[in-house]
Amino acid sequence: LVVGTHLPHLVPLPQLYQTLFTKNIQRKLTTPTGELHVSRRPGICLGCGTRLCFDKCCATSIARRDDTKRPHFRHKSIINEHCSSCGVSNMMLLELLVSVSYNLHPPRIANWGALHLDRYGEEDRNMTRGKPLWLNSRRLTQLVGAVTHQNFPLNEKANPRLVWVHSPFE
Repeated sequence: LVVGTHLPHLVPLPQLYQTLFTKNIQRKLTTPTGELHVSRRPGICLGCGTRLCFDKCCATSIARRDDTKRPHFRHKSIINEHCSSCGVSNMMLLELLVSVSYNLHPPRIANWGALHLDRYGEEDRNMTRGKPLWLNSRRLTQLVGAVTHQNFPLNEKANPRLVWVHSPFE
């Protein structure tokens, strides 16, 4: 979802999911405090290729004041921060351990589904079957079209595939 003088696009994805998985699963990520760690829930921004942590360990505390004028803290995810810095209103994410893509439109998120499917064209959520997953050209074409045109309707009637819920990253 790189925005600039050219259309938004997705980073190139390998044909075999295992290639993407093994390349990124043990890579160390930097927490907001500057520490390096291996994420328990690693992910990738499909717009720019940045590796992200889906876990709460990479959330920053933000002091807010409510109507009572007392400060309270809430957590802001590194994913929402990346969404702001990546410069897009709709960000596509891939969570590596479950092989599922999400469309993040803060404060909402929708499960797009898997881009890599088994040889029968089925998703293998959480990769429990242990079969090779291959890039599905039909799903990739649908996603590239939606990203290029920023066509992510925010209601289920316009696109029943996307069910929007409150983002846990908010």
